[in-house]
Amino acid sequence: KHPVSSLIAYTSVMRGMLSEAKPLQEVLALLVEMRRARIAPNSVTATTLLTGCFERGNATAARAVATYLERIADEIQTTDEALHGVDTGEGGPAAALGTSASRSAPSGAADLGSGGGG
Repeated sequence: KHPVSSLIAYTSVMRGMLSEAKPLQEVLALLVEMRRARIAPNSVTATTLLTGCFERGNATAARAVATYLERIADEIQTTDEALHGVDTGEGGPAAALGTSASRSAPSGAADLGSGGGG
C-alpha cells in the first residue's frame, strides 16, 4: 500500500470509531497498529485522537496521547510537509511518509487509554 493511502485509511477509521462511540482503548490500539506498520501519523491523526479523548472527558488519555505525539513531533511535521509539499527546513518532504518506527507507539494502547471515560 501507498503510505498516504494507509495514513488516510487509519485516520478515517479512527474518526469513524470515535463518531460511533467505540471505546477509546480500541481507537488508541489503531495508533499502535499504525506505528507497527511504520506509518507516521500526521496533524489530522493527532487532532482526531486528542479530540476523541476530550470529547469523552478523558483528560488523562489526552495528556498521554499528547506526550506521545510530542515525542514524535518531527515525524508528524515530516508527514505533513510531504503531504502538502511544504518544506519548513526541519527534515523536509525528502524524509517522506514511511518514517522510522524506532520511536514506535507504546507497547500497548493501555498505556494511552488509562483513566476514565472511554
